[in-house]
Amino acid sequence: MSADVSFSDEVEALLDDWQPDRVKPDDYDPEEAEGFLTQFYTTRSEYREGIDSIPELNTRFEEYSNHSWKVNSVKGVGVDSDSDSRGLKLVFQLADDSKLNEWEVTDFRETDDTRDFMVAAGIGSRSYSFDISDNYISDFDITVAHEYVGKFDLPPDDFWGYEVENQDPNEIMHTLLSDCSHLLPIIVAFFDEIPSYNLEPTDPGGHSIYLP
Repeated sequence: MSADVSFSDEVEALLDDWQPDRVKPDDYDPEEAEGFLTQFYTTRSEYREGIDSIPELNTRFEEYSNHSWKVNSVKGVGVDSDSDSRGLKLVFQLADDSKLNEWEVTDFRETDDTRDFMVAAGIGSRSYSFDISDNYISDFDITVAHEYVGKFDLPPDDFWGYEVENQDPNEIMHTLLSDCSHLLPIIVAFFDEIPSYNLEPTDPGGHSIYLP
């Protein structure tokens, strides 16, 4: 049945460009390859079968092919480890002078996930994951040097319950806030080029918080 999965010529052409290296031909024989990781390779039919389950695929691909950020690869269907929700996972190329070392977007729209998007970005040894729901950045996680840090809404004692190369907590906080001030305008600019989605601005002047 996998062989019956087919797409429009436009989508097929994009898949040829965006298909990651881990996707192998259908006649690929892992027994002939060396290395433990060969068992995790995906065949072309398996890859396209997963892509076929993504809602509004033609519309999604058209949006991302017209985006000024160039798609490096489509990892296929991204599965959330917590909710088993599936979305279109894309890795984007970075400019040579960019501070970023990662920009990955998972598009969960029209799936059963409560999020619309998840954006993963990396700066140096620090990784950020932003959840976007109902047109707002709704949550984010931080990882420093592959050690989970947490969220800013945790109590300070929990948030700073770790050490990173013996850095002063104030220095770390300054670095994280500097990263966020750099990342937020990039996120907004990125979504400005997705015509079917309206991300609310992150400028504090555009929002008011009323306390009882």
